[in-house]
Amino acid sequence: GGWTGWIRLGGEARRVAAVSNAAGVSLLSLGLDGQITLRQRATEADDWGEPQALGFRAKRLAAVAGTTDASLTLLAVGMDDAVWGTSLDLAAPSSSDWQSLGALVHDIAAARSASGVLEVVLVGDDGAVWTQVLEDGEYVGWRYVGGDVARVDLIRSARGIEPAIELRPLL
Repeated sequence: GGWTGWIRLGGEARRVAAVSNAAGVSLLSLGLDGQITLRQRATEADDWGEPQALGFRAKRLAAVAGTTDASLTLLAVGMDDAVWGTSLDLAAPSSSDWQSLGALVHDIAAARSASGVLEVVLVGDDGAVWTQVLEDGEYVGWRYVGGDVARVDLIRSARGIEPAIELRPLL
């Protein structure tokens, strides 16, 4: 029933993401220099593994469970402000191959539906919300959702995956 005490894992990070799947919990951190680092543990009773640098630098990060127990799907806003993605094999995380998905982005979120479809939602450099899904291993084109948005996140509800949007304040 209760929370455990805080455990210091070391290092400095400006963003974190945690993903749980049948293989355990994966903790991704975005360092002050933009470096993405991965730590893993199989169960709550295990210690966290040593940090593994993934060899990619980013400004924002979104992570979801992959399509297998030993994978994660990572999406990031790169240092070039473009969206980048990779499927990360947890057995060999440093060998991930990042691909550019284009677009100029301020914020990004991703979630996988109960049926396994991956949906990416982002705030573009135009301040609008855009979405894209991964179908049959391929990303389909960006679709405009609208708005003058500051931040976006995804939540899973009884109706499926829905964006949670923070609008820019009116001046």
